[in-house]
Amino acid sequence: MEVSVIPNNKSALKFLEKVISEFIWASFNKKIKDVTYDEHCPRRIILEFDTQNSIHKNTVPQFVVRTSQLSDIEAMVSLSKAKRKLYEKAQPQFWRYAEKKAITHKEGGLQNCWKTKIM
Repeated sequence: MEVSVIPNNKSALKFLEKVISEFIWASFNKKIKDVTYDEHCPRRIILEFDTQNSIHKNTVPQFVVRTSQLSDIEAMVSLSKAKRKLYEKAQPQFWRYAEKKAITHKEGGLQNCWKTKIM
């Protein structure tokens, strides 16, 4: 298998490297190549790896991927709020929190309500 990452997206590259090595238990080859499916950013970092590695090792995964549940909403809202607070420090004009308007559904406000609806 292979995945491509835009070279400037350092956080995505770090995430994919971690997922491939820790979750799939695979080593990967990293190379830079030009792709034809994105004319705006044709130069990509390509990570090539073999998913059969984890099957042959017969090991129990350290991480579990599951379908989201209603009980996850509180954690999702907390993570979102923490991330928005970091954005607010960098760009206060665009990410300022509208406290009074947002608190309508428990402590999570509108996010909690919205995430409950989509789940």
